[in-house]
Amino acid sequence: MLPVYFALYPRASDRITQATSSAIDYSASPTYTVETMTQDRRAIQVGTSHHLGTTFSKAFDVTYQSSQGTLEYPFATSWGVTTRLIGAMIMVHSDDQGFVCPPRIAPIQVVAVPIYKKDEEKDDVISTLKGLRERFKTLDQFSFKIDERESLSPGFKFNDWELKGIPLRLELGPKDLANKSCVLARRDTGEKISVPLDQLEERIPVILESIQTTLFKKAQAFQQQNTYSVETYEEFKISLEEKPGFYSVYFAGTTDDEDKIKEETKATGRCIPFALQGEAGKCFYTGKETAQRVIFAKAY
Repeated sequence: MLPVYFALYPRASDRITQATSSAIDYSASPTYTVETMTQDRRAIQVGTSHHLGTTFSKAFDVTYQSSQGTLEYPFATSWGVTTRLIGAMIMVHSDDQGFVCPPRIAPIQVVAVPIYKKDEEKDDVISTLKGLRERFKTLDQFSFKIDERESLSPGFKFNDWELKGIPLRLELGPKDLANKSCVLARRDTGEKISVPLDQLEERIPVILESIQTTLFKKAQAFQQQNTYSVETYEEFKISLEEKPGFYSVYFAGTTDDEDKIKEETKATGRCIPFALQGEAGKCFYTGKETAQRVIFAKAY
């Protein structure tokens, strides 16, 4: 299952980790988890993979006949992501105007808002947009929608689509038509640029890919900037209150130790990152020697 997660999550090899006891399915050994950081610097688990072994097959007395004719207990697994992944994505990629949807998963990647005052202006603008839609269909590079709701002003439509997170907005009015151009507005940065109508097929895919890359790099930088290393439990408690985020610590404690840490700080051991293992150090809670680093954080 891990290769599937590697394909789903960018740089998943940095994020797929073995779970700690506080995040684990106790019927599984081992459990792997994907943790991400939301904008309020909390952790949220967005995927797991559990090796259940024969725990459940033995509990429910489920067997199969092997090629040798003997009855054996089958090994089982449990894995997947749920609607929590959608919620986490919204919490990572959003701002005061609403959701900012990554283009690669956006149901609508480009929305066109016609701007007009007179009926003749409306006919020209809508006709041009429908012509663009037919041109874009032949390319099949991005999804395109024309907002033809007549009871709403262009300003309302702008806000409505920003709230929904549509990556790119195309604005077209009489002045734009006279210049044979339109305005493209990025949802992630708010930047507006004027683009000739005959260059849209080339420019739009490039802009969408730029939005995708910008969103990823922004989220990645935010997580890195809010990930800290501490050596002692006292340092951890003080720093966690001042600077919420992910804390990478040496940890060799027990489940009871994790429970005590949670009771005192509301933080839990989220995962054991593969990339952070190797050098030995002293457990920040017990003082024991260990080569295991664990991410602690407050979580949803």
